Parts: sequence; structure tokens; C-alpha cells
Amino acid sequence: SMVCGAEERLREYRRMLPGGDRSSLLDGIFWDAVVLTAANATQAHVYVAQLDALHGRGQLPGKRAMYLVIADPRGPRVGSGGATLNVMLQLQAIAGSGWGTKKVFLLHAGGYAERSPAHGTLGKAFGQIPMDAANLGVPATILEAQLVAFTDLAKILPPGVFVSSADVAVQFGKLPALDNDDRAQCHDGVLALAHASCLDTGTGHGVFVCDRGEVGNLVSNTFSGSAFMASGAGGATITEKTEQESVKKKPPSALRVKRCLQKPPVSLMRASGAVLASPVATGHTCGSSDEWVLTDSAFHIGAGACAALTRVAATNPGVFAGVEICAYGDFMQPMGDCADSGYVGRVDHVASLSSVVTPSALNDAGSSSSAKGTDAARRLVAARGVLPAG
Repeated sequence: SMVCGAEERLREYRRMLPGGDRSSLLDGIFWDAVVLTAANATQAHVYVAQLDALHGRGQLPGKRAMYLVIADPRGPRVGSGGATLNVMLQLQAIAGSGWGTKKVFLLHAGGYAERSPAHGTLGKAFGQIPMDAANLGVPATILEAQLVAFTDLAKILPPGVFVSSADVAVQFGKLPALDNDDRAQCHDGVLALAHASCLDTGTGHGVFVCDRGEVGNLVSNTFSGSAFMASGAGGATITEKTEQESVKKKPPSALRVKRCLQKPPVSLMRASGAVLASPVATGHTCGSSDEWVLTDSAFHIGAGACAALTRVAATNPGVFAGVEICAYGDFMQPMGDCADSGYVGRVDHVASLSSVVTPSALNDAGSSSSAKGTDAARRLVAARGVLPAG
């Protein structure tokens, strides 16, 4: 199913390239804008040159002007979350409130490829892979591969910003269309791709806790790959159903999230109800015999949520300046009607702070060796406290 889905998306993508029968009819079937983030102005200049070359060779759909590169703010690193807020602010400055009616594909590419030195010069977004996306006999870049993979979502999703990262490759079967209720939830919340993963993988990713009955119903009736969609609107009340009630209902087009865990230990996954029984254990004749969880990858922020986040960022510049915010840990953990607000004060798992601050240092103002880390941690906590208000 995943192979068939990938082949169909590739065919549709090629039809949108220069010379294809849909190349001049992209409204509603492709992104209104494709934005890459860069760590600084120098990296942004390199990315612009790469986009010029790709577009000049006919490897990208649409006009060159729809492909933008936005550098992170000068100063300390702001993380994927800070970069996302910066992109929203820049799009508003460029297009005014009108950008809120558009569908934007945002690819985070502002790192230094420390784990992949070969891509350190041109950036991971332009790293080549063994795939001929444009049917020109040349290797595709990660950017092209993601545009192919997420082609369907440009049609399915309502206006907003779809956030992905340049260090992942995603494949899945055909995704269901969103019903009216799901689209309404998407406007003011987050819709994420959720992938069936082993428990060990879950310890290094975001893990979604959903209604077991809904998950079982979806697996039994509509499972055709390894990707689901999970949604959660900040502050929205989601009506709970018992597992027996859920099983009788038509499979949802998107699962409602109860809680989103961030890089949790297996013990927390079990305690939170995130661990799901194996397909074999639930009576299916195929599939794995191992337990599994739903992990995150890319996600969509609805136009209403984007507007709220933009207002929060614009009115609290001092709170976010120089603070490294994670788009996954800090944007997605507030998801769900059972979200754990306790994450706001936890900083021990944040990589950029763990080397300079410990949880005890937050209460140890007299420790000069951890003063810098303590200040950074407190600022992160303050920024996290503001984000849910959006």
C-alpha cells in the first residue's frame, strides 16, 4: 500500500512540474508557498542559490517567487519552535493578514548538519537521494522528496503552516479526507502525522495517547500503511467515548489526542495508556507480534492557531528572544484534553540546556557555575508559559 501510494504521489507531482499538464493549474493542489529556514544570512544565501538552480532545471513546481528562505534571528539559536514563530512573523510582515488564508509548507533546514558532515555546506534540504523526482535522470534532493511525499496534504489540509524537518524521509499509504468536524478542529489546532512505531523508537520521539477504541477501529477497518493523523486543538473540549462506543462508530478520518508525550521512557508510555497491543494479540492474522505506539513526525498548524501564535510572539518579543524552543516538544505537548501542563517546568531533557543546568540548579541561585544555564532554563520556562495562551 505504501509503495502504491508513493508511486501515485510521484506521478501527480511530475504532472505539476514545468511541461506537465497541471503545471499552470496548481491552485488547490499544491502549496501556496514553500519556506525553508536557515541558521543565518550566509546559509540563507546558499539556499537561495540552490533553489535558483533547482527551479532553473525544472525540478520544482510553480513560480520561483513562491519559494522563500527565511534566516533565523541573529543571536543565540532559537530552535525549531523559535524559527517557526519567526517565519510566521516574517510572512505577516510580507503579506499582511492575507497569508492566513494560504497553505504554507515549512521545511526546517537551519541546522549545521553536525551528524551528517557531508551535508554541512549545502544543507540537508539539498542532500541528494536515489530518487528521480523530476524524471530528468538526476538524483532528487530531500526538499523534492518531501514535496512529493506530502503532495496529497496540500489538497487535504485547510489553510495554515505544515511543519517538517529536512532530516527525515516519510512514506505512507493513502490518507483519508478530512470531514467537516476535523477541518474545524484543524483551523484552531494541530493536526499531526502519527506513525506506528516500536516502543524503543518512541523513547526518542513524541508519542501520542489516543482513545484505544478509535485506534482499534481505525486499524481494523481502514489501516493501509503506517501513518495515521492525530489532532488536538488547544483548549478545545473533546467528548470522550467508551471503547465499546468507539468501536461501533465509523472509523475517524483523524484520531483525537488525549495527550502528547515528548521522548518518554517506556514506563511513562505504559502509565499514560500510549502502549497498544500487537495486531496478533488483537486477533489480526498479519502484522507484528510486538506492542507499539504512535509517534510524531510532521504536523500542521491551522490558520487560527498560527494567528494566535503570531500575536503571542509579536506582543512578547522579550520573552522569546534568544530562547531555544522546540516545535515538537513545546508546540505539541499542550495538545489534547488531558495534556500535562507540568512539562512547562521540566528542562532536564532539553539537549541545549542539559550540559549547563540540572533540575536542582533551578532552585540553586547561589551556584555561579550554573548561573548561565539557570537563566536560560528560567527563560525557557517563561516562554513555555506564554505559548499555551496562543
